[in-house]
Order: sequence, then structure tokens, then C-alpha cells
Amino acid sequence: MLHAVFWSFFPTLAHKIASSYKPYASKLVEMLKADSSLALGDIGQQAQKLLISPFEGLPTGRLGVPIVIIIDALDECDGKENGAHQAIFNAALKLCASIQGLKIFITSRPDVNIGLEAREGQVAHIKLEDYGAHEDIILYSRTRLNGMVSQDVLHSEGDSDAWIGLTVDKLSKQADGLFIWISTALDYISHSLDPDGELGMLVE
Repeated sequence: MLHAVFWSFFPTLAHKIASSYKPYASKLVEMLKADSSLALGDIGQQAQKLLISPFEGLPTGRLGVPIVIIIDALDECDGKENGAHQAIFNAALKLCASIQGLKIFITSRPDVNIGLEAREGQVAHIKLEDYGAHEDIILYSRTRLNGMVSQDVLHSEGDSDAWIGLTVDKLSKQADGLFIWISTALDYISHSLDPDGELGMLVE
């Protein structure tokens, strides 16, 4: 997972892929020996020289093992270069199109304009605002509560299954679709000096 600073983004990515795929690593070393300035230049040049060109120089564009790259919080990268977000996105598209076995996931706030609308046929675009986390919240709450009851962190009233089911319903309503809320609340309860009391206050 890469939380990137722009100037080191593609060198870091090249290193990660090279550590998993020896043919690429060998080709990259060969190219670096011929031109030690490959890691320099702007974002577009780095992507081309460090990633795309080495793969184009291989007899096959297939990875020996599947590789998944996660580019997390693209919108938070600290670059000052114009078009850096777009350069990263364009390079990711070209890499995935050229290299079988490579998948790239990018997360970002929606206010970063990287031209997704024009790329609908090339990417799977998931909007979190269109995704309801209710079922995940119920499953997560039930699993956590079962664990805390079995470890005597929480003490159920009467039949434990019925109590857990009722508590899950109350917690899921409180969470109102926010997974981070239920995760934070249950973490707090599990480390509390009075878990039963804290839970009781939360679901009242």
C-alpha cells in the first residue's frame, strides 16, 4: 500500500514490483545501468521509464505471479506538480492494459478530477456514497459482540443469542450506515473499565 509523496511514487512502485517479479527486476537493472537518470524527471517520464518501458522490453507482458497494487488516498498526495494525479491515473491504466496479472486499486475523494467519466469502459468505478454498509455493520457487530460475550467482556441478559440480536439491531440504528462509527464504538466498549455500562448507555 502506497501513501505517496509524488517525487518518490514511481520509484517506490518500481521497487515493489521488482521485488516480486525477477524478469522485470533484471530488465530494470539493465536499463538503470545504461541510464542512471531514469528515476529523475517529471511524473510522466518516471512512469514511462521505470515501469512501462521495462515491461515493453520483456518477451511477455505477463507477471509470474498476480500482483495487486493499492494506491490509497490519491487526493492526499503532497505533490505540487501540475497534472500529477492525472499522470498517476493514466500510468495505472496503461500498466493494467499492458501487464497481465496486474490489478491496481485507487482510492480518492471524489473531488479529484482524473477523467473517470471518459474511462468507464476501462475501470470499475465504485462510489462509496452509493454503497450501503448496513449488512456489513450487522455482521461486524454480531461477530464482535459474540466474541466479547464468549470472553466475558460483556454479560448478556437471559438468552445470549436473543440479547445479541436485539443489541445488534439497536447498534446498527445508531450507526446509521457509518461503519467507522460501529467500529470505533465497539473498540471503545471492549477496552472500557465498564463494558456493560458503556454499552447500556450507548443503546438506550
